Amino acid sequence: MVRDIRQRALEKIAALSASSSTTSFDRSDLDRLCRATSLHCRGKEAVNGTVKSTASSLGQVPMTIREYEVLIALCKTAPMVQSSQSAQKLVSQLIPYILESHIQSFVPSPGFSRIEPSPNEALTTSLTAALLSLGTNHENLHETVSDNIWAFLASLRAAIQNIVPPRLEGDSEQNLEDAIRTATLTISFLGFLDAASAQANFWRIGGRLALIQRVRNLLSDTFLTAVDGAFSTIRNSHSPDRHVKEWKRCLRQYASQGRPLGPMLLQRSFTWLLVAATSLLTVDAKDLRGSHVLDELMSKDGLLKPGSLSSRDVDFRSIEMYAGLAHEEMERLEASADFLELASTSQQRLAYAVKASAIISFLNCSVLNEDAADPDHLMGWLAETLESDQISDEILASVVLRTMAILARFSPDYAPTTWHQGA
Repeated sequence: MVRDIRQRALEKIAALSASSSTTSFDRSDLDRLCRATSLHCRGKEAVNGTVKSTASSLGQVPMTIREYEVLIALCKTAPMVQSSQSAQKLVSQLIPYILESHIQSFVPSPGFSRIEPSPNEALTTSLTAALLSLGTNHENLHETVSDNIWAFLASLRAAIQNIVPPRLEGDSEQNLEDAIRTATLTISFLGFLDAASAQANFWRIGGRLALIQRVRNLLSDTFLTAVDGAFSTIRNSHSPDRHVKEWKRCLRQYASQGRPLGPMLLQRSFTWLLVAATSLLTVDAKDLRGSHVLDELMSKDGLLKPGSLSSRDVDFRSIEMYAGLAHEEMERLEASADFLELASTSQQRLAYAVKASAIISFLNCSVLNEDAADPDHLMGWLAETLESDQISDEILASVVLRTMAILARFSPDYAPTTWHQGA
C-alpha cells in the first residue's frame, strides 16, 4: 500500500514537471528525479551489506526498489514531455538503462515481487515505450533513439550468441545460473517486442522491415531451444536458493496469466510485431489507434478495391518478404503440431494466437499485392483451420471468419469458394 502511494506520487511529480514547456530542466522536479537514478548514486549504495564503489556495467549493479519506481515514473511521463530540452535530457537518462535491461539485477525486496508481470519485463517495456514516444514526438531525437534501439538489439544478439546450453552431466548449479541468465534475457526481449508492436509507427517503412528481419534472425531455432531448456531447468530445480525460488514463483505467475514462459510466447510477441508492421502498410497509423486492422479493412470499401493500395510507398520485394515471414510462422506451427496436441491449454492458446497473427499479416500482404502473397495459400490455411478443433478458439475463429469475408470483398473470385468452404 505504501509502495503504491509512493509510486503514484512520483508519477504525479514527474507528470507535472513534464507538462511545462517553459520551465528549465535544470533543478526542476524532472531533473531531481533523473538524478535519483544516476549510476553515480547507485554505485555508492549498499548492496547486501557491501558498499559498491564501482561496477563493470549498469545492469550488473543491483537496482533498488526506490530507483526502479523513479525510473518507471520517468518512463510513464515521457509522452507528456513538452520541452525539447527536457526530452533530450530524459532520452540521455534512459538510454543507458535500456542497453543493459536484459541483464539488469535487483536488490532483494518484497516490492519487486508485486511488480507484474515481472520486474525485468516491465522495465524493458517501459524504457522502450518511453524512448519510442520521445523519438516520435520530438523529431530531433528520432535518430538518437533509433540508433540506440539498434544498439540494444545488437547487445541482445551478443548475449544470445553467448548462451550456454544445459550440460546433461555438468555442474547443476552452473546450469541453473546459465538458465536464469537466459530467462532474464528472454523476458526482457518480450518486453521490447510488445512495446515495439504498440508503437511500430516510430519506424519508417524501411526501418520496420529491418526491425522485423533483425528480430526474426534473433529468434533462431537454436535460441528457442535454449529458451525452452532454460525454463525447464528452472521449473525442475529443487534448489533452496532464494533467487531460484523467486524465479519459480515468476514462472507460476506468468502461467496463471495465460502467458506460460517459453518459445511460443516469444513467437506470439514476434507475430504481433509482424501484424503491426504489415497493418501500417495497408491502413494509416491514426486509423489503427483504438481499432483493429481487420475492422478497418471490412469497414472501408475503398481499401478493398483492386489496385486501391498500389500507390502506397511499398515495393514488391518488401511485401514478398513480409509474406514469407508469415508463411514461416505457419510452417513452425505445423512442425510442432504433435507437441501442441499434448500441450497445456495456455500453450495451445498461444499457438492459436500465433496462427491468427500470421493469417492477418499474410492477408495484409495479399490485399497489397496478390503476386507477392498468393491468396490461395491463405485460403488453404483458412479451410484447414475451419475443419479442425482449432476453430473452437474464439480469437482464432474471429480472425478466420473476418479474413474470409475480407477476401470475398477484395476479390469476387474468392467469394463462392470462401462460402462453400465455410459451410
